[in-house]
Amino acid sequence: MARRFETSLRSTTLVIVLVNLCPLAGFVGLEWTFYEAMFVYWIDIGLIIAFYNVLLVFGQQPSRVADKAGRMHAGMIPFPKREGSLSIFDHFPPIRYRNLRLLPLNLVLTLGFWSLTSRLFLEYTNPAVSLPAQPEVRAVFSAVRMAYSPGGLSVAIVLFVVHAAVISREFFGGCQYERFSAAMLAEFSGRASAFWFVALIVGTFLTTIPRLTGNVLFTQATVFVVGVGGKAAVDVALLRIGRGQTDGCFTKWFVPYEPAPPDETEPTDAEPTDAT
Repeated sequence: MARRFETSLRSTTLVIVLVNLCPLAGFVGLEWTFYEAMFVYWIDIGLIIAFYNVLLVFGQQPSRVADKAGRMHAGMIPFPKREGSLSIFDHFPPIRYRNLRLLPLNLVLTLGFWSLTSRLFLEYTNPAVSLPAQPEVRAVFSAVRMAYSPGGLSVAIVLFVVHAAVISREFFGGCQYERFSAAMLAEFSGRASAFWFVALIVGTFLTTIPRLTGNVLFTQATVFVVGVGGKAAVDVALLRIGRGQTDGCFTKWFVPYEPAPPDETEPTDAEPTDAT
């Protein structure tokens, strides 16, 4: 049984790695520019972050809203106050109303961090784009517009569908929703967006001199290592955590904070029970 599990994990990991290599086919075979290929990665990262946020509504364990230490998500809004759950599809777990309190702020925060990485993927790789130190929204949209192509967007959507299918199979097929609370699931996207913020800082530092001196090849190679290598590493780390494999420093950093079981005086967001 263990050997079969390891083989399945290796096979799924291979699929994730191959999916991450697909945009390079457009760069090599379809004559895309390098920043057009990076556009595909950038869009896929944003869609996957949003998808992980959606999955948190299915978490079946109660969240420890009183615990702050170690938390890496945006927190809860005070509504909906309704308790209970909603079953939409027979083959999916119920959506807990309590989990919806975590979705809005976390979605805005994580996608906000993701949008900042447009500098790494779209500006630094395109010699024709030069954004100010504090880019205006119009300037960022200009970089996105230059990198956009219908073919690139189509490939990004296809990659997202494949990647989301793999994540869904692991999450629903492996009953991961029974092990995690919504707060713990929110940390997947929260820690991923934090990683990309750090990657932006590292990429900016490593490419400052090459960009100033016009060394486009070195700049693009650095962005490829930091961006594409980082994306594959994050994808595999989250896959391994879902399977319960948390060895390795990089993977351990993505493990969601799990507070100690509450005592009778510590509140949770669990559904109320009848008093006796």
